[in-house]
Amino acid sequence: TLSLADFSVTQDGGGFDYDATYEGSTDGTYDFTLDTADDGVTDAADPTDTASVLVDEAAPAVTVDAPTGGGLYRGGETVTVSWAATDNVSVTDDVIVEYSPDGGGSWQPVASGLANDGAYDWTVSDDDTTDALVRVRATDSSDNQGADESDAAFEIDSTAPTVSDLTASNPSGQTVAVSLNASEPLTDVSVTVTDTSVTVTDAASRTLTAADFAETGPGPYGY
Repeated sequence: TLSLADFSVTQDGGGFDYDATYEGSTDGTYDFTLDTADDGVTDAADPTDTASVLVDEAAPAVTVDAPTGGGLYRGGETVTVSWAATDNVSVTDDVIVEYSPDGGGSWQPVASGLANDGAYDWTVSDDDTTDALVRVRATDSSDNQGADESDAAFEIDSTAPTVSDLTASNPSGQTVAVSLNASEPLTDVSVTVTDTSVTVTDAASRTLTAADFAETGPGPYGY
């Protein structure tokens, strides 16, 4: 209970201002009711004269669930950024999603003003990087802000490999050697081989796949 001794008094024109400070011990809503306002003759207190204030120093707890690192994405594809954000009072519908191409050295806006529904479909930036991160920031009703980012970097590849020098040679007998060069390691290769020495109706063909090729490097990469 605050008493007269807790207030400072300042004369203000034809009246008086009474100001006091109350130190709370926990976050929460504090309600105040004027019980006594006595001038020594009459008591002007009105039990309906109340005030409330929210004390909240705790920031929201935010966890980025995806992408959390180690993935490989293509620039322009859609990736779902997912998160969880909780607060002791409430998280406002002003969640912010950001993206870093350089391991957190700089951040670019992706979306803001999002509802705290835990998911946003992000069109991946057209970058080439192995140090990409996503960060989610959430704010509560007292403007406390919490944030989290991807646990580890993920990769974005927006540039197709350059392929050149497709050659075929006959080192001996019926053996045909096929080779090509690529600017980066390939995860899939297919080359159609057609025997044009036979008639069209009987043409024999097959496909060479990645399993048929040996990779030499370290770049350009030969197959």
